[in-house]
Amino acid sequence: MQQQLFKQLTFLLSTVRSEDFHCPLPILSGATIGQHIRHVLEFYQCLLQSLTDGQVCYDHRPRDPRLETDRAFALSQLHQLQASLTDLEGERHLSLLTGPPEHPLRVMTSLDRELLYCLEHAIHHLALVKIGVIQALPYLTLPEGFGIAPATLHYRAHKPLAS
Repeated sequence: MQQQLFKQLTFLLSTVRSEDFHCPLPILSGATIGQHIRHVLEFYQCLLQSLTDGQVCYDHRPRDPRLETDRAFALSQLHQLQASLTDLEGERHLSLLTGPPEHPLRVMTSLDRELLYCLEHAIHHLALVKIGVIQALPYLTLPEGFGIAPATLHYRAHKPLAS
């Protein structure tokens, strides 16, 4: 499933025009496609960085502006993430931290659970990006299934026909 997500992200980053990547879109409440991509990539980066100390906190991401303004940089970071995820082996226990730094809430989790969270989170953001692309970027035709959860795609493919 992660591979399909990375293919969708690679397609988007390879085909969207640079000026459209960082242009605010009214239908996205003024957010840019780049901001959504940065958000997705940083969740994965945050998770991978947590493997050193076993604590993941998505709230305290770096929010690197290059990821939302420079398509080539975002694409290179995507490729690095993809390679890093391929090398992961074995189950790892993690602590998920959220809330204010002085009084964080700590929840026990695992690498597999957080990878699933990052995937679902990314699909949600790609669904929003898809809305922006359809409304504002008619030159860009997204692949079938872009920004749609695997379970939804499976359901649509196997649901009984209405009589």
